[in-house]
Amino acid sequence: MEIPNEIGKWKKILELGSGSFGTVLLWRNIQTDECVAIKKCKFQSPKTLSAKQRERWNMEVNFMKLVDHPNVIKYKEVDPILIEFINKYNPSKMPILPMEYCTKGNLRKFITSKPLFLSGLFEIDTKCILKDIISGLKYLHSKNITHRDLKPENIVLQHSDERIGKTIYKIIDLGYAKELQDATLSFVGTLHYLAPEIFYGGKYDKAVDYWSIGIMAFELCCGVLPFLPEMTPFERFENIKLKEFNHICIYKSYSGAFTNLSTIKREHFLTNWFKENIETWFKYVFQLDPLKRVLVGDVDSLDYLENILQKNIMNIYNAYNCSFHSYEVTDNTLSSLQNWISKEINIAIDDLIFVVASYENDNELNSISFINDTDVSYLKQNTTKIYMFKKNAACNRPQIDLPNLLKELLKGSSKIPIDQIKPLYRQALFFTYKENEKFVELRKSYEILITHIKNNTINLDEYVKKATNLFNDCLERINKIKVMEGTIVPTKKEHYKDILISLETKKNDIKKLCEDMKTLHYGMKKEEAVINKIFDQCNVTDLLQKINNKAILETEVSQSTSPYVVILERIRKAISDLLRITFKFFNSNQNVFSDCVMKIWDLLDLSEKLKCTVEHFIDGIKLLSSELDRFEEPVRHIDNKELHENNKLISLNCNSEHSLQIIEENRRLREQLDIQLAKGIYPKSDDIDIEFDF
Repeated sequence: MEIPNEIGKWKKILELGSGSFGTVLLWRNIQTDECVAIKKCKFQSPKTLSAKQRERWNMEVNFMKLVDHPNVIKYKEVDPILIEFINKYNPSKMPILPMEYCTKGNLRKFITSKPLFLSGLFEIDTKCILKDIISGLKYLHSKNITHRDLKPENIVLQHSDERIGKTIYKIIDLGYAKELQDATLSFVGTLHYLAPEIFYGGKYDKAVDYWSIGIMAFELCCGVLPFLPEMTPFERFENIKLKEFNHICIYKSYSGAFTNLSTIKREHFLTNWFKENIETWFKYVFQLDPLKRVLVGDVDSLDYLENILQKNIMNIYNAYNCSFHSYEVTDNTLSSLQNWISKEINIAIDDLIFVVASYENDNELNSISFINDTDVSYLKQNTTKIYMFKKNAACNRPQIDLPNLLKELLKGSSKIPIDQIKPLYRQALFFTYKENEKFVELRKSYEILITHIKNNTINLDEYVKKATNLFNDCLERINKIKVMEGTIVPTKKEHYKDILISLETKKNDIKKLCEDMKTLHYGMKKEEAVINKIFDQCNVTDLLQKINNKAILETEVSQSTSPYVVILERIRKAISDLLRITFKFFNSNQNVFSDCVMKIWDLLDLSEKLKCTVEHFIDGIKLLSSELDRFEEPVRHIDNKELHENNKLISLNCNSEHSLQIIEENRRLREQLDIQLAKGIYPKSDDIDIEFDF
C-alpha cells in the first residue's frame, strides 16, 4: 500500500534510498522546515522475513538508539503523530527507524559529481573522508559491531561549518550489522567491496571491514576499483588468489592482458609522500588472510592508516623542472629540506632558492618569505605553498609522458575497444589537468617572485625617503655652518672640508639610488606584462574546462557517424590542441620566456643590492650627522662665549649712589639747555659735555 504524501504538518519529499530490506524516505515539517530520514522495512508481511532477518532489523533499530558518535548516523526522536501515521502503512510490522537527515547526499554521489573525479579525489578530501570513516568504524568495533557493507553508498555527507570543505562524513545502514560473537551468518554485502571470506562462505570478524575500507580508500585515491571491476565476483576473487603480497591492483589493459601492480594507478591527485605510504597500507589490507590484514607489523591496520592521515605533508613546486616534491613536516624539516631536495634533483644547495607563500582562505596571497625566515608552524598549514627556483635560471623543458591509450589514439589507431573509452577519457582528462597545473603553478611561481620584488620596492621606497630626509637635514646644517665659515678656527677647517667632501659623495649616492629605483619600477612593470602575455597566449585552462565536461562523451542519436568515432575524435582533438600549446610555450616562446625570467632574476638581484646600498647609505649619513654634531659643538661654544661678552659690555656697571649722581647731573644739564633754547641760542653738540658711564 502506497503511503500518502502528507499527514498534518509533515510532507513526504523524496525517496533517499532503497535496499534489499528497507526504504528510506525524507519527511519535512512544512511549518518548521525540520527534516527527518525514516527507514521502513519494505517487506509486505512479517511472514516473509526470516527470524534472523527480523533479529538483525531489531538489532539495528535498538543499536541506533544508543549511538553517540559524530561519524555514525544518529537516531532522531520525531513527532509521534508521524510515527503512528507511517506505521499504518507498514505491513511488515517491523519498527521504523527515524534518523538525522544529512543534506549533502552520499559519498557515491560526491565522487561521481565531476568528470575529474574519475581519477580520484584531491588529497585533502580523501584524507578527511578516511579520517571520519576510520573514526566511526573504530567506534562500531569497540561496541562489538561489524558493518560488513561499507561502500560509498553507505557514507553520507552532512554540512558542518567547522570542517574543511564544510562537510562531515557519517556511516549509515547498519541493517547488515551483527554481533561479532555470532560469526556464522550467511553471505550478505555489496560484491565489489565484499571481503573474500564472506564470498567463500567462511567465518569472519571485523577484518571484513578492513578489506571494504581498503577497496573504498583505493577508489577515493585514484577513481577506480583495484581488482577487475568488469569481471564477475568469482573471476575476480580467483585472480586475487593469484596475486603476490606486494600487489595492490589488478587491471585489464586495452590489449586484454591482466596486469598486477604494486602501485596505484598513475592518474591520481596525491602527493608522492602520501601515495607511497598508503600503498604500503594497501599491501596489508588486501591480504586474503584476515589475520595478516588487520595488522601492519605490530600496529592495528586502522591505527596505521590513521597515523598516515594525521601527518602534515609539505608539497613543493619545482619551478626549474616543473615538478612537485613532497615531504613530511617535522620540527627538523627546515634544516633538512634543502638537503633532501638538493640530493633528489642533483642541484647544489647554494644554487636553490625557496620561497614560502602564505594564502588566506579565499586563496588570496597573504605573505611571502624565504624559507630560512619561515617558522616551521607555517609549513603545517594547508594555506602555505613552497616554490623552489634554481638561481639565475629559467625552467627546463619538461618531458611529456603520454599514457599508452593516448599514444594509440594520436597514432590514429582505431583498435581501441569500446570498453576502453572511459579509461581513455579518464587518461585524457587527467593529462590535461596536470599540464594545466604545470602552467598555472609555473606562472604563479614567477608572479610570486615579482610580488616579492614589489614588496622589496615598497620597503625600499620608504628607506630611500628616509635616506633623503637625513641627507637634506645634513645639507641644511652644513649650509648654516657656511655662514660662519670665516669664524672657523684653522684647526677645524680640514675637518670641515672632509665633511663637505663626504656630503658631496652622499649627494651623488642619493642621485644614483633614485635612478636605480626608477629602473626597478620600470623593469617590474615591463617583465610582469611580458609574463602575463606569454601565459595568456598559452592558456590551457580553457581547454581543461572543455574536456572536463560529461558532454564530451555524449552524442546525438541522429548523427550519421558512429558515436564511438565521434568521441574518439573529440578526445584526439583536445589532446592535439594541448600538445600544440605546450610545444608553443616550451619551443616557440622559450627564448622570450627565458629572457624574461633572467631579467626577473636581475631585478631581484638589483632589489637586494639596493636594499644593502640604502642601509649602508643610511648608516653613512647617520655617521656624517654625528660628525656634524661634534663639529658644531665648539662653534656653538664660541658663539655663546661671544654673546656672553657682549652682554657684559652693554650692561650698566653702577651702584645706587652713583645712579643718583647721574640723575642729578642730567637734571642740571636739561635746565641749562632749556634756558639757552628760550633765548634762541641753539648749542652745538660739541658744547654739551654729556658723559654716560657704560
